[in-house]
Amino acid sequence: MEEKEVIPQETSLEVLKDLIYEIREYQVMLDEDLARIYQVETRRLNQAVKRNIERFPLEFMFQLTKEENDNLKSQFVISSLEESSTEGENINLISQKATSSWGGRRKLPFAFTEHGVIMLSSVLNSKIATQIHQKLIKYILFSVLVLAVIVSGCALLGGSLRGDEVFEGSGQGFRGTVTVQVRMNGAEIVDIAIIDSIEDRFVGEAAMEELIELVIMYNTTDVDAVSGATESSRGFLEAVQNAILKK
Repeated sequence: MEEKEVIPQETSLEVLKDLIYEIREYQVMLDEDLARIYQVETRRLNQAVKRNIERFPLEFMFQLTKEENDNLKSQFVISSLEESSTEGENINLISQKATSSWGGRRKLPFAFTEHGVIMLSSVLNSKIATQIHQKLIKYILFSVLVLAVIVSGCALLGGSLRGDEVFEGSGQGFRGTVTVQVRMNGAEIVDIAIIDSIEDRFVGEAAMEELIELVIMYNTTDVDAVSGATESSRGFLEAVQNAILKK
């Protein structure tokens, strides 16, 4: 007899609702929460996404900045401490519990919008993913609908409630072509995603991830190349600049 996969308890509707965060004015879920729900390792989930990166443009998924991640951790700890005061739990214990799930990560987490969550179901291609994604869609799309009603003139089927535009550009890195997608809101650089690169994971790609934060922070490509990865840095910055020029 074929063994049935059991939907985990943390997929109850109330729990799912609590796992939806608002970041950059999007309703999102984090990779580690989705991995726990889908009963896979976070590493495996992100590897599946990377193998199918063409299915995850910026309006589906983006990586948190260090500041966004720190703010989210602070909110999580504060929320847990507030709950402990009403439930009479030990505050030190709660604080440890609240921060434990955030520890040990070497990379910043990825956030998935409602479109990205739906796409994950097909990428993971498991019975659990198929059974669960209806619940996720229900709550995430409901949140988006409420936001669309509040924000006058938003087109729910337009793809982006912010009115952002996405441009693609390429540059010559150390090992080959680097291609990026740049999301802009007017003249502001909102997000950058590397969609194609064969640069070294620990040198070139690490340098480009560092540059993403700098370019977004200063809203310009006029930043210094990362020491030890000059050619990769130049290729990345060239790709970003070429994307911006298409605006």
